[in-house]
Amino acid sequence: EPLPIEYALISGILSTGCNVKTLGIVSTPTLAMSLPYLQAKAGVMITASHNTPEYIGLKMWNPSGIGFSPDQEEEISRLYDEKDFLIIEWDQVGKITQVNDINDIHILDIKNHIKFDGSKLNAIVDPGNGSGCDIVPKLLSTYNINIMTINAQMDGKFPGRQSEPSEKNLIQISKFLKISPQEDIGIALDGDADRVIFLDENGEIVDPIRLLALMAKYKYPKFLRLR
Repeated sequence: EPLPIEYALISGILSTGCNVKTLGIVSTPTLAMSLPYLQAKAGVMITASHNTPEYIGLKMWNPSGIGFSPDQEEEISRLYDEKDFLIIEWDQVGKITQVNDINDIHILDIKNHIKFDGSKLNAIVDPGNGSGCDIVPKLLSTYNINIMTINAQMDGKFPGRQSEPSEKNLIQISKFLKISPQEDIGIALDGDADRVIFLDENGEIVDPIRLLALMAKYKYPKFLRLR
């Protein structure tokens, strides 16, 4: 169900003559991917990221799928503070379009870049009741990964655990891994699914630096061999 802030944001954008394409509840990476795909001039994510549920915020995005720079954010603040808004005629109000298949498009985009068979991998996935509840299990299933989910029902009040995937908030998934010898890996996300934490088969958090090194090895194998 849309929040009042979504209605207010859309109304404000339409009132300046801009058209709006709404994606529904999606992850922040999905929004970033959608900008060049939909040829949008800008994007806005309504999210408080990994903060507690009483907070809400807006993240601004460039057409390339890169977030606004500090200078751009300062310009937005200036426009708001000075009430320097574009005023249009009544018949120039923008139009709104609902995009329903953006998660499927994002999955196809990922699979075009990353190819492997995960049929021998067992994973526990904890989206933390956030926006990754739909796309992440669906994505992993397309790689034939055997998955079990916890906290996988979208709920902005985050009843399963706090949104930030910190060690103290991942006790549940860690315990599952420790008592489930058949599970190989744990995957935990924050509220808008732009942060991910991996846990090993013993329920221990994997150092993000090691993950970065593994991703670099996968992406640039020739370069690493030369070094």
